[in-house]
Amino acid sequence: MKVNILDEKNEIDIERLMTFIDIEIENAEDKEIYQIYRKSLLEIIYKLFNKLSTQYKVERGGYNDFVDKIKDDDTVITFNWDLLLDRIIKQKEQYKRQRV
Repeated sequence: MKVNILDEKNEIDIERLMTFIDIEIENAEDKEIYQIYRKSLLEIIYKLFNKLSTQYKVERGGYNDFVDKIKDDDTVITFNWDLLLDRIIKQKEQYKRQRV
């Protein structure tokens, strides 16, 4: 089976790549190497977003309004990996208190 991680523009589709890595983690005999790939890719993405977030001013938007309304006993479930929402939630004071 040929695995294609490129999109229509011939650019790497990170979501597709992560999906294939997750599938390999589930199915491969040697899961460790794919777990290392996944962790490394996540670290690169995190560092990139972290750097970009300090370079560009981001105005408050829908995520900030949403997170402001979350209560201590609320649970957030998403059907997609969302770094921006994750970052905003982690900035919330209630999250910081619960993680200690």
